[in-house]
Amino acid sequence: MAILSFRAVVKPTLDIDETHNKEVPLVIYGVTVFGDGECCVMYDDLADAVSKQLDEKEGNLLLEQLENNFSINEDCIYLDGAKVQQDTGLMDKNGTPVFEGDIVHLACEDGGKWVGVVKWDYGAWGIDFKDWKPDVRDLHASLEVAGNIVLTPDVKLDKIKKSEEMK
Repeated sequence: MAILSFRAVVKPTLDIDETHNKEVPLVIYGVTVFGDGECCVMYDDLADAVSKQLDEKEGNLLLEQLENNFSINEDCIYLDGAKVQQDTGLMDKNGTPVFEGDIVHLACEDGGKWVGVVKWDYGAWGIDFKDWKPDVRDLHASLEVAGNIVLTPDVKLDKIKKSEEMK
């Protein structure tokens, strides 16, 4: 039996000091449960996840803020306003897991280049390449994950413009 895994992306604003605020994206991987408009992410070790993404000072501030603003117990965090993205169960050509919302590149044998976003569409994982929407399963071994629409929206805009100029 396969267990669906997800990543939840939260972008809290850290109050670093009286004059500095910083929006810090945090990605939490785990099994996600939905209900009554809430999202609960079951994780292995929240402190470990934070320490891998932030330095010690910012990590401690973020953990304190999460504890004050979200319901957390030893292995679950209830997130309000998190962007939750499901794992497709596939890997790109570099072995990177492909998630919903990932920005992917595809280089074709004829020299053409495509940039698209992974989406759940008509009961299957597809890639929105604007004019072409193939199934991820058909291309995952040729794809390269370049970013994510939540974490790196600038990558999406920049790369899609370049892709459209190539056509």
